[in-house]
Amino acid sequence: MAKSNVPAKSFEKLKQAKTDKKNMSVISQNETPQELLVQEQLFTDATINLLPGIFFIFDEDGKLLRWNDNFESVSGYSAEEICKMKSLDFFADKDKQTIEEKISEVFNQQEVAFEANFVSKDSWQTPHSFTNKPFKFNGKQCLMGIGIDISKRIRAEKTSQQSEERYRTFIEYSNEGIWRFELINPLPDDLPIAEKVEFLYENCLLAECNDIKAQQYGFSKSQDLIGKSLGSFLVRTTKANDKYLRNFIKSAYHLINNETHEKDKNGDDKYFLSSLIGVMENGFLVRIWGVQRDITEIKQVQRTYLESEEQLRRSQKVEAIGRLAGGIAHDFNNFLAVIMLHVDMLDLQLPVDSSLRFRIEEIKSVTNKAAAMVRQLLAFGRKQNMQPNPTILNNVAHEFVKLLSPLIGEHIEVELNLEPNLGVCFVDANQITQVLMNLAFNSRDAMPNGGVLKIETSNIGLNKHLLRLKSQPVGEYIELTVTDSGVGMSTETRKRIFEPFFTTKEINKGTGLGLATVYGIVKQSNGFIWVESKPGKGTSFKVQFPRTDQPVKLIAEEAARNLPTGNETILLVEDEEPVRRAALEVLSILGYQVFEAANGTQATQIAKIVNEPIHLLLTDVVMPKMNGRELAETVKTLHPETAILFMSGYTDDIISNQGILESNVQFLSKPFTPLMLANKVREVLEFGNRTI
Repeated sequence: MAKSNVPAKSFEKLKQAKTDKKNMSVISQNETPQELLVQEQLFTDATINLLPGIFFIFDEDGKLLRWNDNFESVSGYSAEEICKMKSLDFFADKDKQTIEEKISEVFNQQEVAFEANFVSKDSWQTPHSFTNKPFKFNGKQCLMGIGIDISKRIRAEKTSQQSEERYRTFIEYSNEGIWRFELINPLPDDLPIAEKVEFLYENCLLAECNDIKAQQYGFSKSQDLIGKSLGSFLVRTTKANDKYLRNFIKSAYHLINNETHEKDKNGDDKYFLSSLIGVMENGFLVRIWGVQRDITEIKQVQRTYLESEEQLRRSQKVEAIGRLAGGIAHDFNNFLAVIMLHVDMLDLQLPVDSSLRFRIEEIKSVTNKAAAMVRQLLAFGRKQNMQPNPTILNNVAHEFVKLLSPLIGEHIEVELNLEPNLGVCFVDANQITQVLMNLAFNSRDAMPNGGVLKIETSNIGLNKHLLRLKSQPVGEYIELTVTDSGVGMSTETRKRIFEPFFTTKEINKGTGLGLATVYGIVKQSNGFIWVESKPGKGTSFKVQFPRTDQPVKLIAEEAARNLPTGNETILLVEDEEPVRRAALEVLSILGYQVFEAANGTQATQIAKIVNEPIHLLLTDVVMPKMNGRELAETVKTLHPETAILFMSGYTDDIISNQGILESNVQFLSKPFTPLMLANKVREVLEFGNRTI
């Protein structure tokens, strides 16, 4: 019990005393002042022993004058031991100086509170919160204090701190964005869904997040996002985001793994897999916790895969169209070959002043246009053979322009600016036609409302200072330029313009192969190509081919009436009878001895029977049972002296599959005129390489 010099009486007597509500003093008219003093002492002792902590009074010398039972219980010392101790004896040495300073403040008439470890007799230290104030006791200036055991509070704080550290560690080191939105105003649960969505946009502010979430949006630290509204992350006008919030509300504010489409700080698309948990208080939504995984790269891979599939389907479609075009071209070439051979033979046989000559010329004109259309069909399907020859690009440009208007429309004006004294380059004229066609299509799409398309040619000389590429040799070049006044293109687009399947057009509006084909043809022709363009300033493609000194083979109109002749023996093999008969007639008129066969089997039998030399095998490439390559090998075995000339209206791929497009192979493409046939036959007989 609390210590005092007054004899103590039973506390039971105090409980029986009457209590005055005004001054809490014990009143009895029948007791003496001495007895009243005893009652007062009992009341004081009981009061300080009821205090929840340790109670003490000590003087300026640190001597303890009064204390309660808790003081003895916590300290472990007896009353006799406490009487001999000083106040600082109950504190650890490391704390004594600080506590002594606090005690001095109390004796300077200040109320002081502090926390310190109370040290027991067995050296056990218990954290206490002390409240101290100056107090006069028995006429002496003293310090009265109370200490409350705060062990539980400290343990709770430590547990809370550890929990906070775990929470922070989990959030900060998570690979996913974690965040918390607080609602400025709680969301009532009785609003319609549409109003709830609007309420969330207007009242949700980001209160907390980790750095990962900030980095997902292009920021470095979480503080860059704190305070931003929900609309800063979810685009308000996006239907998908509206559906996302509606699903969150319908799920009773518990939505797991829903995909969102958002924007980062640069406006770039971001895709997240998000989960949301709403916190309710008294029927109101007050905060939202969320976690989100950045799946932008996954979406890009998926998109790339889908685009690749779409590109594959488009390329397969183009391939199918190309094969169809090649097949149609093959049949047309056979028809045209018959027409050309017969018409030209009639032309040769008619007198110059014949009244029928006008009709012959009309037929030839239409046939030539049909042949040009077949070439365009093959160009569309990218099915032409690469047959480079000395070529003047002006001639190619003139012929191309004749076919251009129906392809690009009358709303586009075409201008030609061709160098009159243009040099010669070694290219395939048909392939250059395809280059011009693809560039013209590209320009057409860039000028939907009309404009100007310019085709220019020029001679240029390049030294080391004018070269754009280190791989381009110094020298003389022929430059072909195609310029439009269209919308132009950005730097990013310009860098990728020649990539296969790259297109800026809408889905199903382009394959992305047109300019890639142009690039391939130019490179295959030992040329170089550049594009110059700016948004809104149009586009200019410049193609450069090395200049050659080889002469262009020009055939005068009158020379067509004097075909080269011969008397050699020719084995003609063609499975299309009309073509075979027409070619047989031309060759026979020219003086050749001709054996004809409808297929490889017949031709082999003839080669075995004929004992005289067979100077030339003129054979179609693709035939039933035995193709032209196999037939040529068989004939060469029987007649090593025989030269080989292949002819076909089939496409490059089909001919390649038959294995005959080596550089030393002589080839005549259908349709052909008597002049073309006569010249090629004479060329092979006199100068052709006789190897297969």
